[in-house]
Amino acid sequence: MADTVRLQVEISAAQLAELENLRKLGGLKTKRELWDTAFTLLKWAVRKKQAELSIGSLNETDGGFMELEMPFLEHCASRTPSNQKPAASPGNSRQDRVGTVVTSLSAARNRGSKRKIAGGGK
Repeated sequence: MADTVRLQVEISAAQLAELENLRKLGGLKTKRELWDTAFTLLKWAVRKKQAELSIGSLNETDGGFMELEMPFLEHCASRTPSNQKPAASPGNSRQDRVGTVVTSLSAARNRGSKRKIAGGGK
């Protein structure tokens, strides 16, 4: 078993209440489960930004896409070694990929299918 380390943070009472509400909303029993879930999402987001992909929300009604703007993720993306970034080629620009994803998701939803975006495992 891996070594376990205790992490202690200082947050406001309001932030603790918000964390507890999110934990309950997600059906999680412990703060550790909430941490694991949040950490999984953060790692996924970093990988996607490093791959020069957009992270955001798609309005299923009108197809509008709103990109998440988060300085932390932009900083992570800027620190990705150039040999790990996708090669530039026609049709491989960030805007082209966003358009393709939006089009693909819209087509999948029109067929009644759902696509799992991120897993909960390691």
